[in-house]
Amino acid sequence: MDRVTTNSARGLLEQAGLAVAAGSVNVISVLAIRQRSGDRWPRKREQVEDFVSRAFARAASPHDMVAALNDVEFLTVQPEASKAAALALSANVLKETLNFFLGAAAREDLKLFFVTGLDGEELAVEAVDAATLSSAAEPAAAAPSRPAAAAPATLIGTEALRRRVRLVSMSGPHCEIDLGIEPTWNIGARVVTSFLVRAAIRLDGEDAPAPDAPTVAGEAAMQALAYAADLLSNGPEGLHVGLHTPLSIGAMGHSASRYRLLHALQSLDPAIRRLLLIEIIDLPAGFPQSRMTEVVAALAPYGRAVLARAPSETADLASWRRCGLGGVTLDCSHLDPADRKARVRLGRFAAAAAEVAPACVGYSLASRSLLISAWAAGFTHLGGAAVEAEVRTPAAQRLEPSQLYPDPVRRSRSAA
Repeated sequence: MDRVTTNSARGLLEQAGLAVAAGSVNVISVLAIRQRSGDRWPRKREQVEDFVSRAFARAASPHDMVAALNDVEFLTVQPEASKAAALALSANVLKETLNFFLGAAAREDLKLFFVTGLDGEELAVEAVDAATLSSAAEPAAAAPSRPAAAAPATLIGTEALRRRVRLVSMSGPHCEIDLGIEPTWNIGARVVTSFLVRAAIRLDGEDAPAPDAPTVAGEAAMQALAYAADLLSNGPEGLHVGLHTPLSIGAMGHSASRYRLLHALQSLDPAIRRLLLIEIIDLPAGFPQSRMTEVVAALAPYGRAVLARAPSETADLASWRRCGLGGVTLDCSHLDPADRKARVRLGRFAAAAAEVAPACVGYSLASRSLLISAWAAGFTHLGGAAVEAEVRTPAAQRLEPSQLYPDPVRRSRSAA
């Protein structure tokens, strides 16, 4: 029998005596994350604690509780759950946390304990066998155990860089967030210096978009921010590039979500914030200048720049002038390469964006013709199929125009 020393949990355990007797109190250990974080652990500790708390809350009942015992161990109390159900939820939270921060939940890293009582100033606990944990976990409470759907072709990098997070609502439909990155080419420097974090939200197991709710938008923003911070802290060697991280305006308009987001941004290491480009998304047409100025001022201290994504290429950007934006962005995935008028609209958009911010970014340009049109129109950064085809690793790299538009004769000869 192992023992975990704690003073802070005494009051909580005394209130949960029946839960201890029923076997529905457990201790989760994330020691494996600390061991592999090295000197990054002091900065990461708060992120891990926040992740554990949110993962537990998504599947817990109103009377359930979770508390940090120390920097790597968390107490979970589920007074209304059976022993098996409490173990399953705790095991799922542990697996989800390990998967997110380590990329996998190896059997040797699964450390979970039953709490059998309180002895003096110590918790009496019994270790749960890893094989038991593997069979106890239920996918409904954590990351999905079914095979993930194929990631969109626009997302580059290895599978280890992609994330799928399941949001479990106690009162509404469950949602999933697919996270990945795609490259953005700086035309002037001819270098891929940043990547867009894509966060696609959909109903669990369906292609339909998730409900438009501030709580969903806030959780999606938190997951995107945690994903970006994790990549910049623990990603591949050489990933010292900017990450365009989406933050829905709906989340900033909801007081609880806004507080969580600002607190999370404040907690980031300054080295991470220097590479973070906070991108405001889901902006409606005619978003007022006063509100934009307020949002930019609130976010600017926590990132390298604040960007704003236009709702369409025909949006009126005049009200965004003098708001402190570092760039205006546009998702071009809806544009038809055969639409000649689309090229004219891109030119007008770039001209309007130039009066608002120094950078004009076009994402997901589906063809070389559209990419050339955006380039000629005055966009400063481009992303799309032609760029993705040349960028195989998530790192800053030089990309010459000749790589995007190879000579078809030379290509056919080399293929021969």
